[in-house]
Amino acid sequence: MSERLSTGVPEIDREIGGGIDPGSIVLVLAPPASQSEALLHATMRERRTRYVTTRRNENAVSETLGKVLDGGAPGYSVKYAGLDEPLANVREAIALVEEEAGIVVDTVDPLERTGDPDSYVTFLNELKDALISTGSVGVLHAATSAERSPLRDVTESFGDLVLDVAVQRNGSQVEHVLSVPKFRAHDLPGETIKLELSSEVQVDTSRDIA
Repeated sequence: MSERLSTGVPEIDREIGGGIDPGSIVLVLAPPASQSEALLHATMRERRTRYVTTRRNENAVSETLGKVLDGGAPGYSVKYAGLDEPLANVREAIALVEEEAGIVVDTVDPLERTGDPDSYVTFLNELKDALISTGSVGVLHAATSAERSPLRDVTESFGDLVLDVAVQRNGSQVEHVLSVPKFRAHDLPGETIKLELSSEVQVDTSRDIA
């Protein structure tokens, strides 16, 4: 059995039995108005990463990554997928993934809305093949909202590990709660995980979640 790879958050690694398998697709589901990007940044601190952005341009993303990573990542590159042919551009980026590296797609929603389900399935299969052949990890960031994206079911079916982030407001406090509804070929953690998300990810171990 291959050695597990870290999510970048030791407490999450422990909850899922030691980390994620090489070749995995990790799907991060979260509301747009949340701090879920911190989970993407955590994975980037573990391995060289190709970051593909589908909405914010390269300058905006690079500025953010420069602040939050601050030299604490092995190396990364940023590519903007553009508005005209985002799916084709993301597929090009996947073809360049390095050995034992990472690829982040933030967010996957525009790709789910291209109106071309066959090409989208082809993209996900190409992503999976590239990750397996290089021993890498792919992270798909997907927004949860009242209007569910077309093809979201397809995205979820390809996810090997699904991290579902919910935002709870308790008075003046904003809390992020992580559940793991899917972990292909592995046992699920028995409890939800309360996250403290800022520029980094911390876990509240008080276990007071109802």
